Amino acid sequence: MASPRKQPLHLWRFFTGEIFLVPTDERFHRLLLLSVTLRVGGLLALGAGFFPPFGLPFSVAGVALFGGALLLAQSQNLSLVGWFTATVLSVLLVTMRLQSDAELLLYLALALPLYVIVVLGRRQGLVVAALLLPSMALLGPEPAVGWPAYALAACLLIGLTYYLEAARLGAARLLTRHANSDPLTRLPNRRAFAERVQAELGRAKRHGHPLSLMFISVDSFSLINTMYGLDAGDRTLIHLTSVLRKVTRRHDVVGRLAGKEFAVLLPETPLEGGAVVAEKVRTAVEESPLVLHEGEVDLSVSLGVVAYSKEMDALSLLFGEAGRLVQEAKRRGGNRVEAG
Repeated sequence: MASPRKQPLHLWRFFTGEIFLVPTDERFHRLLLLSVTLRVGGLLALGAGFFPPFGLPFSVAGVALFGGALLLAQSQNLSLVGWFTATVLSVLLVTMRLQSDAELLLYLALALPLYVIVVLGRRQGLVVAALLLPSMALLGPEPAVGWPAYALAACLLIGLTYYLEAARLGAARLLTRHANSDPLTRLPNRRAFAERVQAELGRAKRHGHPLSLMFISVDSFSLINTMYGLDAGDRTLIHLTSVLRKVTRRHDVVGRLAGKEFAVLLPETPLEGGAVVAEKVRTAVEESPLVLHEGEVDLSVSLGVVAYSKEMDALSLLFGEAGRLVQEAKRRGGNRVEAG
């Protein structure tokens, strides 16, 4: 995925809690939560700094949290600012525990590991819990419920949060996988495939590495659907997917663009190498008929291969030229490779 676009820092956006990211991934939600925490926490800490007995610690913490908010807005470094925030809040809790015997501080300390689990991750939350909670217990008197009950509550809350966060992340990954893959072939769909091409194209530009793109279209696909039914058409697409996976290399990217159209991204491959791979695909499809109840059906594909160059250095140009070459292959009778 392309890197989020940064924007200049504006005070109005800063105080209203805007995040300078497009909200398209899990990282955005973590950044948003951390950003709101820093701003709201900074305001509350500065406000509490005017009242005894915790004036100075709260004032320092408020300034530090606002500094973290500014750093987050500029750098968008989730890990660095997240650990900075956890450290500031932990030090504030420990300082307050040293100055007060208030039992409420022990229960406030339980909330911090839960917050870190959500913002930074489950392992990081467990680390904060292992460091903070024993420190809080050693620095003050026993709570009214007793240490065993407090420890049990801490374990239950942290364990439940850990489990719920794991379930949420699993569901998010599943939704992302469904949104980025074709349900029939399980290949990356057009959007996901285009993102991979864009990322590899950027790498090719930076390092001067070769890159080829292959478009594939099934010949006479409409005739197969008409003669044998839509189920035969689906089986044709699944069969072609299997052939493509066998012929291509492990680091090549195979995707389904739409209908009968497929594509293969060939990193570290010049145009000549891409044409060789395309010919292997064409031959493999020709030699692998589709087996149906009605008998075997011969298949063929038309292919277009294009390579990254100074003149062909944009995603739209590569896609457009590859599509044009496929149509040229079909115009010449199909079952052939056109490279340009």
